[in-house]
Amino acid sequence: MMRNERNAQRNNLISLAVPVAVAVVVLVIIIRALFSGSNGDESKRNGADSVRVVPKMENSEIYIYMSGDSKKQISAEEKMFPTDNRLEVKSGDAELIIEGSPSKVYADRLTEVSYRGKSADGLHSFELQSAYLWVEAGADDTAFKLKSFSVKPKSGSVVALSQNAVGSNVYVLKGLAEVTTETSNATVGVNQMVTVLSNEAKTVKLPEAIKPIDSFFRTENVYVKHDGDKYLMVTSGEESSMSGGVMIPGSPSSAKAIVITSPEDEASFDTATVDIEGKITNPAVIKITVGDREAKIDAENKSFSFKEYPLPENANNLVYKAFDKEGSLLVKGVLTVYSSAKKSQTQEANKPTVTTYPISDKDFRIVAPTENPYKTTENVVRIEGRLPKGAVKYITINGFRLSKFSQFGTYWYYFANKDYGTMNDGINTYEIKYYGENDEVVKTSQFIIVKDTPKPAEEAAVPAATTPTEAATSGSAATSENKPL
Repeated sequence: MMRNERNAQRNNLISLAVPVAVAVVVLVIIIRALFSGSNGDESKRNGADSVRVVPKMENSEIYIYMSGDSKKQISAEEKMFPTDNRLEVKSGDAELIIEGSPSKVYADRLTEVSYRGKSADGLHSFELQSAYLWVEAGADDTAFKLKSFSVKPKSGSVVALSQNAVGSNVYVLKGLAEVTTETSNATVGVNQMVTVLSNEAKTVKLPEAIKPIDSFFRTENVYVKHDGDKYLMVTSGEESSMSGGVMIPGSPSSAKAIVITSPEDEASFDTATVDIEGKITNPAVIKITVGDREAKIDAENKSFSFKEYPLPENANNLVYKAFDKEGSLLVKGVLTVYSSAKKSQTQEANKPTVTTYPISDKDFRIVAPTENPYKTTENVVRIEGRLPKGAVKYITINGFRLSKFSQFGTYWYYFANKDYGTMNDGINTYEIKYYGENDEVVKTSQFIIVKDTPKPAEEAAVPAATTPTEAATSGSAATSENKPL
């Protein structure tokens, strides 16, 4: 009897020991997995699979999104890893330095780009979501994914890449670049460009899409900033250029005479002065003025500057002019900058007192179309709005910030365009958010477009060109103001 009891106790102990042992083993495996995973991530972040982000302007506003909406603003050099979501350059520009590579990549203002690490074939891979990248390929070691195609610049090449709501663009200023879609590929050479609309990515035949670089691109800030003329060898005096034995029409950048590279238009400062810098693109320019001040000109470097130009008002519309040796006006333009510098106590004391009332909903009016919901069979609808003066710093529509809206202005517009993918058949909802001085949402509204497919008789009656004038040309408001919804 005693022996049976001892056997029973021993069996009970064994039955208890087995699950305990299993639990211990599972716990050890979990702990090792956690520590090895964290060590692996740390090793990956400390490894060479990264790029260094270097702000190129003192007042640049640059963010690295680490995951989701978690972001970090950087003011000095910072590493970006494949595990990071993306880089966003809100203002200024940045250089992306690839460790151990002779290739140079620059992100322009409003650019959003991700670094995806090294691909299977050893190329450093980037994904461009919006705006411009400038690439100087020192080796065959980079690849770039855009929405409509991928690009591999050849060693020694210089290319510009852009992505917008309409489609993807590549411009080759030097060397060669391989461009590939899901169904087609081509080699693009000097002074050639390719534009592929988002809705054509699966059907386009790339060799047929290769065109000479258009005049609009040669007026873009990214082209002027990186001295694109030196690659296309534009001769301003003859209003022509030679690149690879091909004559290029007169350079629009030369026709502009001067280009202001800093500050950017509609930039904001918390100081009462700003340094203004630019490039001279027409050799006939010998004098440049902003307001009543004359610029210092560096003829050798084809540049000009104003040091500590005063910004006395909150919004400053600075009129600039360029003249030739005979005093003839070559170009005239307006640079808008904003200053939030605090005024002196004397100035504050002399200010008249005002009574400020809360913003009324009726002040945020959509004036066209006049109906909401708006029913239409048209493929393009221009939405226009009015605002109270000084109330709105910027506006977003379905998350896209309107780049053409002037800070604290009273008028805005947006194109809903079926061809660009910002309007489809059916019900289209547009959430409009208005942001105040401190980037807070002061008002949210909705506009609805009900898009019907036109009947055959209606289609025959519609003129061939239904797009407004602004949408008909490259770089127009319709193009620059539209993003995927």
